Amino acid sequence: MTVVEKTEEGPGGWRAACVHVRISRSNTGESFDCKFGLEVPIENGEGPVSLPLAQRIAAERTNETARIVFESATPASPLGFLCEKFKNTLRPLLEASIGGSRLMTRCHEKTIPVQLGEVVP
Repeated sequence: MTVVEKTEEGPGGWRAACVHVRISRSNTGESFDCKFGLEVPIENGEGPVSLPLAQRIAAERTNETARIVFESATPASPLGFLCEKFKNTLRPLLEASIGGSRLMTRCHEKTIPVQLGEVVP
């Protein structure tokens, strides 16, 4: 959702999403909600960033990060640690894909959380 309108020519404006990823352990039922905010400029130094492009890239990088982080998880991996590893892995991938984008530890107050399906290490 747009959280800061683009009002001037050139880079500016922001869209944000609030993401909750439930990380669950299949053998115990233990779970942890990994929460973070994604923020993408409406226009960066390379030009306008369309909503469909921002959504596609964010989804692709999130899925890529899930594969990287959770494929190496073990039954003993602490779920909170996996959450932090997930965010620390996603952050540079997102920033490299869309200049000026940010992964935030808290969601923007205007956003509505999106719950992603369970990820089972």
